[in-house]
Amino acid sequence: MLPSDVVTKERALAALARRQDGVVTRAQLGELGFAPQEVRTRLAHGRLASVYRGIYAVGPLSDRGRVRAATLATGPHSAGSFSTATALYRLIPTLPAVLHVSLTRGDRRSRKGLVVHHGLEPEDVTHLAGIPVTTPIRTLEDLGWPDRLVREALARNLIRPEQLPSENPLDNDFEERFRELVRRAGLPQPRSQYRLGPNRLDFAWPELRIAVETDGWATHGRRQGFEDDRARDAVLLAAGWRVLRVTYRQLCRRPTLVAAQLSAILAQAASASNSSVYGWSVASATGA
Repeated sequence: MLPSDVVTKERALAALARRQDGVVTRAQLGELGFAPQEVRTRLAHGRLASVYRGIYAVGPLSDRGRVRAATLATGPHSAGSFSTATALYRLIPTLPAVLHVSLTRGDRRSRKGLVVHHGLEPEDVTHLAGIPVTTPIRTLEDLGWPDRLVREALARNLIRPEQLPSENPLDNDFEERFRELVRRAGLPQPRSQYRLGPNRLDFAWPELRIAVETDGWATHGRRQGFEDDRARDAVLLAAGWRVLRVTYRQLCRRPTLVAAQLSAILAQAASASNSSVYGWSVASATGA
């Protein structure tokens, strides 16, 4: 039968591990009454596993335990951030192998499997199940506002549209940029705000039944907006139209890709219909 003081320490350790996702620190073990030799013995027998220097796992380590260990290893002013935070918010399906934390103060350095960032503001930190993590809006800002993650965060009410930077500063700016892209690519100019039944298409080549729709977070980011867009696309598809969706960010940052996708779609449609609309021949569309 174990001495009562040993039983008390074991129970206290188990309780602490449950509260901290299976992770404890060397300092906490000392506060519970575990001498350095006892810690070494536990490590040698596999009852503790070293995660980082002075940070130990009590049993198998979960994803939350990995993040908890990272924040404990980098001090009281750290928070899970970047892709680590997106995993905690379940905006991505799995926790990446390399973890990221950001510090509001301190000079901790990166190490293998753990990237440390600096310059985090205290107001950009919140907690998930007791784990410090960057707020959803700060997380998306750190990652450069990736469109898919922004949409998912909006759909799940993690953020509000008014918190986002303006994606489409002016409709006129989008149209001007898009028309310039079309001109530079040597493609026929589309018709703007083309009416098709109850719908208005942002840009259309009606003779080819090709439409380009602009996607913005404020109007399309919510789940209902996303579903409305898909339903509208389905109606257009049933009517024989093809739809290419383009965001302002794509137009500004990846114009070559947008032009290539649009060229391919227009060329396929022109070839299928043997059309030479807008004075634009099938040969020029296909490069023949």
